[in-house]
Amino acid sequence: MAKNKKTLRFWLRTDRKNQDGTAPLHLIYQISGVRKYYAIPETKMYSVNWNPKEQSAVCLTKQMAKKLEPNFKFEDELLLTATEARDINNRIAVLREDVKKIQQRFELDNVPYSAENITEALREMKSTTKKERTGDYIADFIKQFVKDSTGSHKVRTLQVYNGLATHITAYEKTCGKRATFEKLDIPFLRGFVGYLSEPKVITLVSGKKRNVKGMNNITIAKQISTLKTLLKYARTQYKIDVNATYQDFKVARKDSNFEVVTLTNDEFLKLYNIDLSENKRLDRVRDVFCFACATGLRYSDLQQLKREHIRHNTIKMTASKTGQRLEIPLNPFSFAILAKYKGLHKPLPVISGQKTNQFLKELGKKAEINTPIEKVREYGVRKKSITYEKWQLLSIHVGRKTFTTLSLEKGIAPQEVMALTGHTTYKAFKRYVDVTNDRKKLVMAKAWGEVKETNLKAV
Repeated sequence: MAKNKKTLRFWLRTDRKNQDGTAPLHLIYQISGVRKYYAIPETKMYSVNWNPKEQSAVCLTKQMAKKLEPNFKFEDELLLTATEARDINNRIAVLREDVKKIQQRFELDNVPYSAENITEALREMKSTTKKERTGDYIADFIKQFVKDSTGSHKVRTLQVYNGLATHITAYEKTCGKRATFEKLDIPFLRGFVGYLSEPKVITLVSGKKRNVKGMNNITIAKQISTLKTLLKYARTQYKIDVNATYQDFKVARKDSNFEVVTLTNDEFLKLYNIDLSENKRLDRVRDVFCFACATGLRYSDLQQLKREHIRHNTIKMTASKTGQRLEIPLNPFSFAILAKYKGLHKPLPVISGQKTNQFLKELGKKAEINTPIEKVREYGVRKKSITYEKWQLLSIHVGRKTFTTLSLEKGIAPQEVMALTGHTTYKAFKRYVDVTNDRKKLVMAKAWGEVKETNLKAV
């Protein structure tokens, strides 16, 4: 029987249209003139979205659809998007592979089979899939992906992935159902976003309770972006059938509208010159931070900086985060800091990021870097505003933002600053640009002239 002619094709059942005008898609399997049908679950479309010759779904605009069927009233939400068409075509490819595997199983077992045997085996296979095997759970997939990616992804990246899996698992316990690839729809994602934004009490392994703050919308947007990345890996690398509607879900990131914490030139000089001879701990943290302010290096690059990276008063290295080649000339500040530690094996006395950020706040308070800064964050639909003194917001990354801002204030062109910092797009670069009031005054004076008089009074 296995030697008999076999065909497999897909048929859009326009003879069985739904009330909304769409038609279901069926798989037809035939052996020696005997054919059997398999209805592909939750797969329907307008006839204009199906190319029978190519056996594939296609995306059309409403105008294109109207040209093909001018008398039909199309609903925008039922016309396939590019994502939906791609998802259906992926399902078709998976079904072809499934049928091939079923045939091979019969043939290896030397068991004769009919068209009905094949379609029944396919239904059984898909029924097992719908029982939500362990491999269908998104949190379980992420954990497995992390194991598979050890050595090929950075440790910090894998930690972020594991953290996301933990959040998903916690949300599953709250809503009482597990997140599967098939059921990952927009209502689930909205609920997950709401869960992340709300403060909550969690139970630790020890049994103790701990209060956890809700995430702000910027952090939530990063979590959703990470989830989408992992779902793409699931779809493209692991060939998992993922509900495509997740691609249409977005969480707006408005971080470009929020404050950017940087030092002014006066604040930088105050930190650089403060006498810390009696406090070696803060002295070293100050030097590393000021070096970041004078070079724009990220903490990860400060960590990996070696003496062989410094030649002819220029830092030449590959950025740890992006893999981009950096070439940063030394200036009097960065040169003096390196000279101070020329006796050490490494160029700079870099300690852990956590300790660095902790000591920087202590340093900023000691140096009286206390300009008030209002920090506004959105948590779902709620807004929260807190005013801090600047020293409370100091971190090692403020050094990189300070370099960007001060370089612009000193007249270096944006594209030249981007070349020094390693930014590849202005969109990413713009988040770090803090145009200070002094720079605004300089630009205005240069363009329109400076006002000398200071005794202007209200009438």
